[in-house]
Amino acid sequence: MSTKWTFVRVVYYMQKREFVNSFLEEIPLGETPHSLPCENPYSLTAIRESSIVKAVRQRIVEHLGKGSLKLFGNTEHLTIKRYGGGKRKPRLLRRVLYILLALALLLFLVCACLLQSASRAVPVLNYHQINDWAENPLTVHTDQFEKQMKYLKENGYHTITPAELLDAWQKGTPLPEKPVVLTFDDGYVDNYQNVYPILRKYGLKGTIFVVTDFMSQYPNYMTWEQVAELNGSGIIDIESHTLSHPELDKLDKDDRWHQLKDSKDILEERLNKKISFIAYPCGSYDEELEQLTKDAGYRAAFTVHYGLTDPSENPFVLDRIPIFGGNSHTFLRFKLRLAFTPIFAPIENFNRSLAREGHSVLTRIIPTP
Repeated sequence: MSTKWTFVRVVYYMQKREFVNSFLEEIPLGETPHSLPCENPYSLTAIRESSIVKAVRQRIVEHLGKGSLKLFGNTEHLTIKRYGGGKRKPRLLRRVLYILLALALLLFLVCACLLQSASRAVPVLNYHQINDWAENPLTVHTDQFEKQMKYLKENGYHTITPAELLDAWQKGTPLPEKPVVLTFDDGYVDNYQNVYPILRKYGLKGTIFVVTDFMSQYPNYMTWEQVAELNGSGIIDIESHTLSHPELDKLDKDDRWHQLKDSKDILEERLNKKISFIAYPCGSYDEELEQLTKDAGYRAAFTVHYGLTDPSENPFVLDRIPIFGGNSHTFLRFKLRLAFTPIFAPIENFNRSLAREGHSVLTRIIPTP
């Protein structure tokens, strides 16, 4: 006869027949002559005469301590009930599965809370170069960019300007459904050659932050004529990215003011419009710079800190979602960042803090899209 394992639930009582506890015990049925006969596993006589009682008593002593329980071996004080059939899974594995299930549920709840808390936030996408020849971290290939813009259009996203974003937060102006801000830093000529026609094709609009000293000076940057054309198109909004792209937090106060105010004045004179927004070069800033930016007449400033912009956020340190990385920035990464930034941004920022402290190995263990 083949060995069959059956789970039984052992219920035991104190001398006054008060219920104490129960536990699961593995009893091999039909394995040896001392086991319960398989053809009659519930025979009380067989229970009293088999070695199961000894095994159960030993388990109870381990459970409650020696001398704390007295069993008489009859049905009033010892009951063995069948609990299930088949080979039993190890208890350790079952506990591990319970823990993993609890952690998965906790993770789901945390993610749901993060997404819900960002219900009023707006994604501001941050691009730089859009071309097919530069293989650097700041570039997205043209076909990828067009695929991304087509996705926004077909999935009900509506592009807005920084001014429309601030008006909604500060004046209560309504925003369209699924708003998104498209921003492009530096003023590369491929923004004119590639970004402009693609946005026009899909009826989208964007904002380009230009470095004024680079316009009409370098072949990979736009000319002032191109900047003026884009600004008058109704598709592109031109704003400031300083005079010469320094890390502003490393300059003294006078040089900071020069970069902030003079770039604003030059753009306003050339384009005959009010310049209200700036993107900090490299995303670098400090508290003094925030105040200087406000004093220079800007309404808000953007960083490169990964995250959504939120009405509760300081308008002079607004977050953006980086969308660059050469060939590594796939369409899947774009969709994940667009939809799940509230989840991925804290992980990415934690990774950056680890990298700054020299823990580069740990950053590879916790990847983010």
